[in-house]
Amino acid sequence: REGRSPSTGNSPREFTGKAPLDRALVEDAGARAARSIADVVRKVRRSEASSKTTSGDAVTRRTNPKPNQVTRRPPSRVNIERDRLRAVEARYAARQRHARESRAAVRENDPARAERRRRAEEAAAARLAEQDARRIAAAEEALLRRRGLVYADALESGGVSGGTDE
Repeated sequence: REGRSPSTGNSPREFTGKAPLDRALVEDAGARAARSIADVVRKVRRSEASSKTTSGDAVTRRTNPKPNQVTRRPPSRVNIERDRLRAVEARYAARQRHARESRAAVRENDPARAERRRRAEEAAAARLAEQDARRIAAAEEALLRRRGLVYADALESGGVSGGTDE
């Protein structure tokens, strides 16, 4: 490329007039083509190795598909990326869930927390018992008051107390 004439020897028009082709140019072009093909092959191999989604040999799959099966298109870039992202998110969610569960387990087995929980449960039970006692006392008081009124009425009319000596 450096120190050459502007004619590169690549376009077919330049070859039309000259019958004997320049051997060096042909070999140079061949070497360039081989190099670029090798580069492409290397890139493809590298990308296939890096994407761990190759399921078997692609060539054998394409040449003899099962007769009644429709050959599927390979997944597009977008789908591959979407699946990869979904996998990453699933891993992240699993990690979060595991952390939450292990924290909960630690919390349940912590003796100080267990003691606090026991105390809270006892206090709640005591509160409930106190409320029940209050309710029972109020009910008994109302009952006695009603009975008292009945007895008071009876005393006034002089019906209940069996023997009034006066």
